[in-house]
Amino acid sequence: MKSESRQNTGDMRSGISPMLLRAAGQYASLLRQPSLALVVITLGLFILVIPLFILQRSAAKDADATRARLKELSTLSAEYRLQKGRITALEQKRSQRKASGIPQAIDEISSSVSMRGKVKGVKAVGSRELTLGTEESAEVQIEKATMNEMVNFLYALDEAPVMITVRRTVVKRTFEDPGLFNLTLTLSLLQMK
Repeated sequence: MKSESRQNTGDMRSGISPMLLRAAGQYASLLRQPSLALVVITLGLFILVIPLFILQRSAAKDADATRARLKELSTLSAEYRLQKGRITALEQKRSQRKASGIPQAIDEISSSVSMRGKVKGVKAVGSRELTLGTEESAEVQIEKATMNEMVNFLYALDEAPVMITVRRTVVKRTFEDPGLFNLTLTLSLLQMK
């Protein structure tokens, strides 16, 4: 029986190259020496750990760069949405009803904020032709308005369904009541072709 196991072992050794057997034997003899085995194991760990450490630092740098790009893109996205909303609002104003002029627009706006009686005059300053349409300018005088009424009127001008802009504003206190103001506005109405 022993001779058969020796024969099988001999057959196995004859199938393995003698050079490989010699290298395995030298490796086994090196591992028998404790200090050399420790050096080989440490060297093997360094060979595995250093590339992993380098990969981890590289991945951290990539993650930081990706976070910075994400922050920049989210800021740009918010700015885009804001500008798109403004453009949509202007397009809606342009496509809504057309006022026949500044006097009609001021009448509608002042009646919406209950200031119809305080608008004392609308004087046309002039109009000019633009490539997009006609710009009509006028001077509007409002007398004895409170600060709250002025703010409401200006807000209503901004939110009006026509494209009307404030070019100049002059605010003066009245002599009778220092809590009331006289307001003179220079407005422009853009009517698209």
